[in-house]
Amino acid sequence: MSETYEKPSEHTYTIYSKSGCHYCNKAKKLIEKENPHVIDCDEYLIEDKAGFLAFINEMTANKMTANEMTANEMTANEMTANEMTANEMTANEMTANEMTGNKMTANEIKTFPIIFYKNQFIGGYAELATFYEKQSAFDF
Repeated sequence: MSETYEKPSEHTYTIYSKSGCHYCNKAKKLIEKENPHVIDCDEYLIEDKAGFLAFINEMTANKMTANEMTANEMTANEMTANEMTANEMTANEMTANEMTGNKMTANEIKTFPIIFYKNQFIGGYAELATFYEKQSAFDF
């Protein structure tokens, strides 16, 4: 199954996107200077939506998100008022049904964009914005 779909880049950001997705466009614009690898998923979704979502779930299952990579960064269980909660999520982001408490369940990712950084799952647009802001703070 995973040979059918393009895997995230090990060298840069990867954005799984679909046409007409407002948050996909915002994500691409936010990190455009990083030259992200953008994968248009329209064809995947038309031809085999269930298979593609199974592939995404395989890619994100049991992986730490990029926001959890270091001990100094917050995990999804430690979300603060500065981060989006399930009640603040929009239709193009993770929904409350895709959250377990405040922790995203990787096996229920169904919304776009789906973003990775160097093959590490980040999340959607809100998680990208937080991650990118933290990363940019250390760029000199």
